[in-house]
Amino acid sequence: MSELVKVGKYELSLRHLSIFKIEELERLVKDRKVAEELLEKAKTAVYVSMIRPTILKIKNLEYYFPVGVSLVVDRYNVLDYEPKPFSVPDYIDKDFLEYLAFKLPKKLDTFRTPIYVPDVDDRFTKHVREGVVYAADIMERIGRAYQVQIICTGSLILKDYWSWSSIVHVYRKPDIGIICAVLKPSYAVYKV
Repeated sequence: MSELVKVGKYELSLRHLSIFKIEELERLVKDRKVAEELLEKAKTAVYVSMIRPTILKIKNLEYYFPVGVSLVVDRYNVLDYEPKPFSVPDYIDKDFLEYLAFKLPKKLDTFRTPIYVPDVDDRFTKHVREGVVYAADIMERIGRAYQVQIICTGSLILKDYWSWSSIVHVYRKPDIGIICAVLKPSYAVYKV
């Protein structure tokens, strides 16, 4: 188990601590200098203890997701993932952001596994774009620190909200049937 550091009311591993931005950490410890020292210690510890990335692929297709945050638009729900990723509970607004920042990394400290975040565009009742961008930013930092794939599902409009590691779009073509198109990082089309 990784060394735990007391940060405000939380006990965080150094890897968990490394996901925070200096401003976020400063709000927790109420002291800029302490926040800088903690973040430096955390980033050094994470750099020294590199971990192997997890693997996540679409079952029956030879498509492997990169580490980081990917967008999957699949309104037909035809994609299966291997291994089955951990699904984030249906929290919304502040509860969702707090889950991402505090509870999800604790879970990953215990068991690293790919993450599935359904319906990202339904997680915010106000300021949807800003909420999705901030949540994606948190998830990107988690993906890098823990070397895991994070799959977010939602509508195609989300593709312009963030610089996703990959984008997969499932749609129906009348003459062919259901198609799975990988739009990013490189274009590929699969018949599902």
